[in-house]
Amino acid sequence: MFSTFGWQWQFTPFSAALLAAGFVTGSLASYAWRNRESAGAEAFAVLMGATSLWAGAYALQLAGANLATKVFWANVVHVGVAIVPVAWFCFALQFTGRDHWITRKTIVGLSVVPVIYVVLVWTNDVHRLVREPLGLEPRVDGSILIFRQEFGPAFDAHATYGYALMVAGLVVLVRLLFWSPAVYRQQVRLLLLGAVVPVVTNVLHHAGFNPITNFDPTPFSFTVAGVAFFFGIYHARLLDLSPVAREFVVDTLHEGVLVVDRNDRIVDVNASAQRLLEMDESTAVGSDLETVLPGTRLTDPDEGAETIEDELVLDGAVTRHLHCSSSPVTDVRGEALGRSIVVHDVTETRTLEANLAATVERLQRSNAELETFTSAVSHDLRAPLRTTDGYLSLLERQAGDALDPEDRELLAVARAHTNRLQGMIADVLAYSKIGNDDGDEQFEPVDCDRVLEQVIETLRFDVEERDGTVVVGELPTVWGVEHLLRRLFQNLVSNALTYSNGPPTIRVSATRACKCEYECTESDRGYTCDCDCDSPDHAYWDITVCDDGVGIEAGDLEYVFDLFTRADRSDSTSGTGMGLAICEKIVDYHSGSIAIDSTPDVGTTVTVRLPADRRSRKE
Repeated sequence: MFSTFGWQWQFTPFSAALLAAGFVTGSLASYAWRNRESAGAEAFAVLMGATSLWAGAYALQLAGANLATKVFWANVVHVGVAIVPVAWFCFALQFTGRDHWITRKTIVGLSVVPVIYVVLVWTNDVHRLVREPLGLEPRVDGSILIFRQEFGPAFDAHATYGYALMVAGLVVLVRLLFWSPAVYRQQVRLLLLGAVVPVVTNVLHHAGFNPITNFDPTPFSFTVAGVAFFFGIYHARLLDLSPVAREFVVDTLHEGVLVVDRNDRIVDVNASAQRLLEMDESTAVGSDLETVLPGTRLTDPDEGAETIEDELVLDGAVTRHLHCSSSPVTDVRGEALGRSIVVHDVTETRTLEANLAATVERLQRSNAELETFTSAVSHDLRAPLRTTDGYLSLLERQAGDALDPEDRELLAVARAHTNRLQGMIADVLAYSKIGNDDGDEQFEPVDCDRVLEQVIETLRFDVEERDGTVVVGELPTVWGVEHLLRRLFQNLVSNALTYSNGPPTIRVSATRACKCEYECTESDRGYTCDCDCDSPDHAYWDITVCDDGVGIEAGDLEYVFDLFTRADRSDSTSGTGMGLAICEKIVDYHSGSIAIDSTPDVGTTVTVRLPADRRSRKE
């Protein structure tokens, strides 16, 4: 024997074992507290701390060699005894997703009996309600002194309360065991083992089934509990995954979810995956992934790959297309636990894609046939029209003055209609070829100033004939096909010249534009916009062609881009009704837009939006 601070001590091997158990549970308490964001971790930390206190204090009680030492540490033991049932019940509630039950009022209510009991323990010398110390006596072999005591009504009342909380927690976990998937059942089994062993041991001890007189083996059972909880944390990932999260999230997902371990064996599968793969949980769990998802790259992932995607076609009564994506599952330490595989049913999408591809193929074939037909018809029509125009011209020259004015007028009308039909055929052929180049058209930066100069030079005779004026502001460089843009602006300027009441004035200008419809302004930082869009959104130019001609009625504006449609339905002006339709198709081919604003007898403004660089055009 030896003494410290007035306490006397004796050596006992039981104390060493109890201190070891207390160390294990204390370490688990520290680990759980550091990971208290996990489900149930806070209550688990308190539970392990209380069991560590219980085991450690009982070790010192056994090591005590006088009554004062044993009584003091016996009182400390009862502090741990009082905390354990409440902490266990709260942990069971937290771990099973019943956090909303654990409020401050609930904890206070659950703690009333333990607090009263602890007060009675430390004041036992006054009332003797907890125990009646009977003194010390040596063990049969005389090796150590044993503290003999008889427990009173307060102890029995608290024991009943504690057993009730322990059993309630066990019931909650047993219910969880029945509905939780396989990946979580090992967690629950280890929890139940760690809790049942101390409870059963304590019940047997107080029932008199104890091989060692005046000796409580309950704290020793915490060694078993500590080992069970240890394996629960480091092997079943007790604090890393909560089965309740799975109940409320995974089972409600429309997508199928499978969880596989490091050996590619399925350990969990949700209801959607069972439906998609046409197998129940008992068949899927434990199966090799290759058996369930045959022929996918998911079963042989590239080393270090974070996410792998593949598709699987299941042939059955109905062919099913499944898109599968696999992602690694790691713990907080970065260690691989396995992989999660999300399965999407993309059968409808693939069917729509196949139908769309077939439709596109049919349209391309029809388009090619139509282009061939258009070219053939144009060739077949243009030849006789040229012949007809030639004969009319020859007739006019040969007849000369022999034609009376009425016949000469009829001949002029015939030639005008022939020329108009020739122009219409040329426009139809040009329209059919826009965008059907099979990639032969060369997109490049196009200087609009140079293009407008060429257009004005081409239309110089028409401008001078009508005594017109074309005012061109500073125009930008855009991203496009030069010969198509030349035709675009030639059609717009030609329309402005054609549909005028007097000497026309045509103005062409440009402003920087944003796809959000806000006007952009130039600054030291480049072009900016009130909408704060990213710079690629500003890569457009709005080029306007404004005239002071006859204008277009409001009711006709919605039809001006239709084929063979003319706002002026009389024959007083020339035209094929194809000009604006061609303009619209050219602009669409450049991923731009075209808009018309017109007021009768005031004028018309056509705004063309074109990409400033290759970023803005959709390939």
